[in-house]
Amino acid sequence: MTGSEHIADRALFVAALDAEDPERTAANVHCRSCAECALALRDAQRLLVALDTALSLDAPEPAPLARTACAVHAAERAARRHASAKAAVATLLSGVALVLVSRHHAPDPNFFLYAGSLALAALLAALSIHRPWHVLSVLGALALGLSAGGEPAELSIGLGLKCVGFELLAAAAPVLTLLVHTRRHAMALAPIELAALAGAGSVAGLCALLVACPASHALGHVMLFHAGGVVLASCAGLSAHRFSHVAKV
Repeated sequence: MTGSEHIADRALFVAALDAEDPERTAANVHCRSCAECALALRDAQRLLVALDTALSLDAPEPAPLARTACAVHAAERAARRHASAKAAVATLLSGVALVLVSRHHAPDPNFFLYAGSLALAALLAALSIHRPWHVLSVLGALALGLSAGGEPAELSIGLGLKCVGFELLAAAAPVLTLLVHTRRHAMALAPIELAALAGAGSVAGLCALLVACPASHALGHVMLFHAGGVVLASCAGLSAHRFSHVAKV
């Protein structure tokens, strides 16, 4: 691993490594500048000590502990793969459902753009569990891109709030799916992961607005409500972490 790679999701595995192991050394270097990973590593070390005490061992045995940590790490990796798939499916379904419940049913020239954008939203939702900072970077670029085109038009607050509501509903679908997932599987969700997931989910609502919003070509409306909805959803995702079943690291 590199010194910049986060280790919060596999802290137990890292804590079980020998102090001179290169991966453990790199993790220690990373933890000096990452409070979240440092807390996760300390919690993992305390857990290993508690396991040692419970088993009445006179001294820690690195090999058995490492095997146990590897098994736990493998289980969490599997849970995170399942979480990624669930997030992608929930995002796809939310984008489709919002189009179906809207009143705009006529064939639309933006349909293929909608379909491609919805696929991108699902991909971002899946990646948010593994590469949240990359996803947030893409979302930021997307928000800037939305603000770069369009035509001036009079703002409608009512329509704008409806559009923001579309995006927040779409963001809620994958976030709630993952929060339920953490209650059944051994995995932790960091706040930044939920922020990225909520932002990716809101893109599904944004895709639906390509078809359903009559002001999707109005610059002010798109900047304030469409791009703003993505930012608002990501901020809401940060606060959703307190509802996670797994203890905070």
